[in-house]
Amino acid sequence: MRPRPLILAVCAVCAALSLSACGSIGEPLYPATYIPVAISDLNAVQRGSKILVVFTIPAISTDGLRLKEVGVIDLRAGITPTVAFQTDAWAASATPFAVASPGQPAVVRGEIPIAGFIGADVVVGARVSSVSGHFSSWSNLAMVKIEPPIDAPSALTVTQTPDGVALHWQPGNASAWRVFRKTDVDKEPALLGAADKPEYLDTTTVFDTHYAYFVQAWRETVESDVAGPVDVTPVDKFPPPVPAGLTAISGANGIELNWERVTSGALKEYRLYRAEGDAAFTLLADRLTAPTYSDTKVESGKKYRYAVASVSQAGNVSDRSAPAEATAP
Repeated sequence: MRPRPLILAVCAVCAALSLSACGSIGEPLYPATYIPVAISDLNAVQRGSKILVVFTIPAISTDGLRLKEVGVIDLRAGITPTVAFQTDAWAASATPFAVASPGQPAVVRGEIPIAGFIGADVVVGARVSSVSGHFSSWSNLAMVKIEPPIDAPSALTVTQTPDGVALHWQPGNASAWRVFRKTDVDKEPALLGAADKPEYLDTTTVFDTHYAYFVQAWRETVESDVAGPVDVTPVDKFPPPVPAGLTAISGANGIELNWERVTSGALKEYRLYRAEGDAAFTLLADRLTAPTYSDTKVESGKKYRYAVASVSQAGNVSDRSAPAEATAP
């Protein structure tokens, strides 16, 4: 009997399948889990009545793949055990605290109330899950010794002075402070300096520049809440120093005037005033750049009184100096 065409076709397919199955079998491919690697930069500090926690969700998975999205965050804090520390035991007894997940790799900030922790050494840690709910390993663990809160500065004020911007505040129960400043081009306030009394003078300001000031009390590892911002834009409204040491000496050709040079206050010029006898002062000369002048327009035997003032680059005029007098030869 001759083979039927259908049977022949089936046999050919089976033969082909048999030949293709003769190749080597590779390792099976498992689906990627997209579990984030552990957080490694967690930082915690007591500020006021809270523990502030900051960390970065990594952008890489345990499979070495780049992450575009993540799941929930598990933030916990617990008292350091008296026995040998074990992460699993800490995690089982620690208290979870809610913190919103950004849904993607990013910097995360959380807050933990210190109620119930005062006087204790608290360990803080966090982990993050994949979108399918598989958690990363625990982050680096930060330990914070919780102390009674210190008062934030109150009644913070800023005042422009000839030497800069002066800050004053009410101290509360604190005895040390940090001063921060931000300009319009700064993204975040920068540490300006420290103070051990409730005042600070910023001598580095520039006229017509806007500044925002913040003050925070601190003690060892404890920080207060931040006072501020308090804003100020210094303007050049202060006159330069009054010239000192004015002398008037009769000479062969008139009266010679000299005074001490003004070395501060962005000096632009001097203005010299004269009075005959007991009359009122009138302007004798201006735009003087040297601390000296020869008054040759005098009448022999007459008494003259002189005073000098300084002028800043912004046009602010000082008071007149103490007068000096002389009689024309």
